[in-house]
Order: sequence, then C-alpha cells, then structure tokens
Amino acid sequence: KVIHSISEHNYRKKYICLDGCPSGKTYAVRKEYQKYINKITLDFPEFLVIAFPENIYFREMIQHICQISSADKLFVIQDDVALMKSMNLDNIINDMDNISDMKVLSFPHRVISKDTHWFQLLDEPGKGEYCRCHGFSERVFLCDRLSILNICMNYPKRDKMSKRFIEFIYHNEMLRWKRKSKSYQERLEYRLNWGTYLHNNIIHKHLVGK
Repeated sequence: KVIHSISEHNYRKKYICLDGCPSGKTYAVRKEYQKYINKITLDFPEFLVIAFPENIYFREMIQHICQISSADKLFVIQDDVALMKSMNLDNIINDMDNISDMKVLSFPHRVISKDTHWFQLLDEPGKGEYCRCHGFSERVFLCDRLSILNICMNYPKRDKMSKRFIEFIYHNEMLRWKRKSKSYQERLEYRLNWGTYLHNNIIHKHLVGK
C-alpha cells in the first residue's frame, strides 16, 4: 500500500531501508526477519534494499542515505503510511527549486488549518499549495538532501527521541521556546536552516500496521 501510493516519477534511485532487530531478540525472531528482508528484496527488484545490521532508527538511516546518494532531493515515506491523493512530484520539485527558502516539505496527516502539536503556521492556512511553518513530520516529506544531511550531522542529540528521529529536534526546540519565551524573530532565525513548509492539499493516512 505504501509503495503503490507513491506517484510516478523518474527517480534516480529508489531505496527501501530496513532497520536491524532490537537487541535481545531470539534467534528464531532474527531468522524470520531475515526471511522478510529476502522477500522484500525479491518482491521489489527496482529498489535497492538496505538492511541495517543494528537497530539504528530513522535519523541515522536518513543520514546514511544522504551520504551515499548524489541526488539533489529526497522523497521519503515511512512504512506505515500511504498518500491519500496523487501528486505531480515533478511540479512540486520545480516549486521547491523556485521557492528560495523551501528545504523540507511535509505532507501531513490532515489538512492543517491552525497550529497543532507538531506545526506552528507562519502563513494564512489553506492559501495556496504551501504554508511556511515551524516543525515538520517525517512520515512523508520531500527535502533538499544536503540540508537534511546538515541537520542530521550537526544538530545535538539532546535526548532519546532526538537521537532517533529528526522531527523531534525541531519539536523539542519549539517546546523550549515556550519555556524561554523566545521572540518571533528568534524563532524565524532558527527556521532558516530548516526551511520548513507543509503541503495544504496532499496528505497521508496512517495505516496502523495494515
């Protein structure tokens, strides 16, 4: 369902990244997981399947892909979501190239019409296709490869969640703004390295393991 929801595009290379088993899993579990990896590799020969030997989580996976890829942009979709609307990825990439501060574009789980737990809006909601924002969701996003690599490599791993996931770097910073009363301008300066936008029309659905 995930792969079938992705729009057609002339991708330079397509990857399926599979995390390693958590430590402490039995031999039987590891054997079954290896069978699953083998099946994925056979079922999707157009993808380069990368099975990590250790349980490294999302942030390190994306950093690895950024380091081995030479593409300008990465389109990333996690394994438990599907896009709910077809899109012309060529047009969106062209828009990203022409919007000077757009570096990370989220496709959220619903149309965002006001500030939420994950997003703080900087533009009038629903006006146009894109909205500048603080925060992003890593379930489905398009990004500038070198920008996201810089974030993965240089932003501190302050806690377990920001060590494992990119979205928590920004999210935790937003929580600190509330505690420290950061000004509007200070928040905009933080956003400069991220270039975060969300799409106003194209959303994803969480498959809940289906």
